[in-house]
Amino acid sequence: MLRCAQHDTTCDYYRSWLIKVIIGPLFSFRDLDATIAKLQKPSDSTIWESYMKCPFCGYTESRVKDSRDIGDAIHRRRECEQCKGRFSTYERVEKSVLMVIKRDQRREAFDRQKLFAGISKACEKRPLPVGEIENAVEEIEQELYRQGKQEVPSSVIGELVMERLRLMDKIAYIRFASVYRSFNDVETMLEELQQLLNRKKVEPAVQAQEMSLQAGNET
Repeated sequence: MLRCAQHDTTCDYYRSWLIKVIIGPLFSFRDLDATIAKLQKPSDSTIWESYMKCPFCGYTESRVKDSRDIGDAIHRRRECEQCKGRFSTYERVEKSVLMVIKRDQRREAFDRQKLFAGISKACEKRPLPVGEIENAVEEIEQELYRQGKQEVPSSVIGELVMERLRLMDKIAYIRFASVYRSFNDVETMLEELQQLLNRKKVEPAVQAQEMSLQAGNET
């Protein structure tokens, strides 16, 4: 449908006039121009998000360039409208508070960032793919909530981290184990290393046996 440029100009003029007369008294003159600009912003297929502060320049408007589901969260890739810097955000459903029972029986709320920091420290300078640590944290958190308990011992979290690191990187596993299990001497650490090596030898054989049984069932 053809649109008249003069008609559009007239509509824009009256829109601005209405905003100033009706909405203007609700805002200070300092904020009025910015408010008009936001209300007159044309709509398009791109999702606009306000008040998501850019980590590079602090500007509060960005547009979502990509979104994807990552389990219990939505990962959004954003682009700042001012500096054009790109950054990621994660949207999650707010869950009930999960309490962690410490070794001295103190209770504290589960802290996802603390878990991320602990795993990151163990994996420092290790050749891991981008996003591997975030995926590990996501899986551990989901497992904790899947248990359906309001309180969980810190030892449960520690064992989940140990198991995940064992699959990710053996050096990171030993680093974390040396702190988590408080190795008092070299002999204790060597025993842990030997158990790790023995498990590494057994696992391929078990996997091969499972694959052969699966192939036999299919035939």
